[in-house]
Amino acid sequence: MDIDASVASTESSLVLDQEEIGARVRRIVALALVIDEAEVTPQSAIIEDLGGESLDFLDIIFRLEKEFGVAFPKDNMLERESLRRKQALGRPTDAPCDLVEDGVLTEAGLVLMREKMPEVDPARIAPGLREEDIVALINVQTFINAVEKLLQGKEL
Repeated sequence: MDIDASVASTESSLVLDQEEIGARVRRIVALALVIDEAEVTPQSAIIEDLGGESLDFLDIIFRLEKEFGVAFPKDNMLERESLRRKQALGRPTDAPCDLVEDGVLTEAGLVLMREKMPEVDPARIAPGLREEDIVALINVQTFINAVEKLLQGKEL
């Protein structure tokens, strides 16, 4: 089942409700992972529940950008937020990051992740969480929330 580009471009300019966005995101995730759409729920973790791999995230993001006419940031959210904090405090941009230390999220990093990913069980965003393990937390609702924010012109 292919995405109808003409419908996507026309509808992307319209205000979509959360239910419509969710249905379209679930369809795209199913297409990208080549699984039955019935297997995809908002709570489904892309890697743990749906069998996705890191490259699948690029495919999903590409499809979402095309479907909704949005652009996902190409950089890491933790790096982006760290740079913002350094600039706000007048620190050099090459100063150490206060969100990650030796690959592990600091308490400030954990707080930020809980704020940015409210769809994830807060117990999974716990001390000892490694930056490289954040991808395992991403679920379908993460993509739904991201698309909603991008359509509203908000930052992720």
